[in-house]
Amino acid sequence: MKSYIATEAEIQEIYNQYHAYLKSNNNPSVRYFFKLATETITIYTNNRVFIQNGEKQITNTNFVAHCGSDESGVGDYFGPLTVCATIVEEKHHNMIQQLNIKDSKQMRDDYILKIAPKLMEILPYSLLILDNEKYNEQVEIHNSHGLKALLHNQAYINLAQKYQLPQLKVVDQFCSENNYYKYLKGKEIIKVHLETKAENKFLAVACASVIARYAYLTAMKQLSAKYHVEFLLGAGSHVDELGKQLVAKHGVAILQKTAKYHFANTKKIIGDTE
Repeated sequence: MKSYIATEAEIQEIYNQYHAYLKSNNNPSVRYFFKLATETITIYTNNRVFIQNGEKQITNTNFVAHCGSDESGVGDYFGPLTVCATIVEEKHHNMIQQLNIKDSKQMRDDYILKIAPKLMEILPYSLLILDNEKYNEQVEIHNSHGLKALLHNQAYINLAQKYQLPQLKVVDQFCSENNYYKYLKGKEIIKVHLETKAENKFLAVACASVIARYAYLTAMKQLSAKYHVEFLLGAGSHVDELGKQLVAKHGVAILQKTAKYHFANTKKIIGDTE
């Protein structure tokens, strides 16, 4: 990751060299966006040039203040959908370096449960937790990608109500840019940069993924305590077996309260109980 303020002459030189790689970008703060084979070059209206090498990880030393958002619970049958947006500035970067933050999928859950509260003390963040009953209601209206887009956008709106957001706002990409903004039609919109595998490229996205995962794991513990059974992660056959046990004890309605009902698991569970 490299960032610097360029002169008009330097910007023109970059444009002349890479104009064939120019891509559209809906962020009004972005003047030019070039997508090359191994890196992207973003030039903002304030003449800041941001160069991101796709092979580099979030441990780069040339740090730029930015926002990031990510979600957890998307692929898990049981439990809520959680979305977090964070701000990481240079002062925060220096404070959390020793925590060894990376994409939450590359971290042990017990470590996430240990360090996430520390992140939440240090970083400005907005966290949304969509419980299963609300999730099942809303996913029928918006579909899963639309629902995620709405939650990411709302997390940024909530964050902007309390803090001054940096210019760069990154969402770990789960759909095309066109679809992302279509899902938000008619809503207040925070313009963002969508990036695949963003958890490995932007520290704020990695931090958001850790906090979102922490919130998901905490919610799962609460479900386990409420129903006196250990709720399982994932969406495999082990989850189906648990679902059958829950339905046998509480009835089919329990799935609306604890699971993502539109998953294929539901048919496997109910099919064997009818």
